Amino acid sequence: FGPQAQRIVQVRERQAALFSSLVGRYGAELAALPRYGELARAGFGPGFTEVDAAVAYLVLRALQPRRYVEIGSGLSTLIFLYAIRKTADAKE
Repeated sequence: FGPQAQRIVQVRERQAALFSSLVGRYGAELAALPRYGELARAGFGPGFTEVDAAVAYLVLRALQPRRYVEIGSGLSTLIFLYAIRKTADAKE
């Protein structure tokens, strides 16, 4: 592998470590949310894939932004709402 490939591997390793850390921190509450397929059958989506939804939830919980802009009207909106509500509940 050349230097470019090595950098790509290093970035992916850091991403995997970050994801693993976030799952360790917030995985139980993510698992307690309604299942992706259940939400899709209820009319939310299609928008995000199941992995996108999980990553969005984990990142919002970890960063805990005071503000965010979410453009959508389906599954992404619902996942973001779950994360923001959980963050607000944890601060009370």
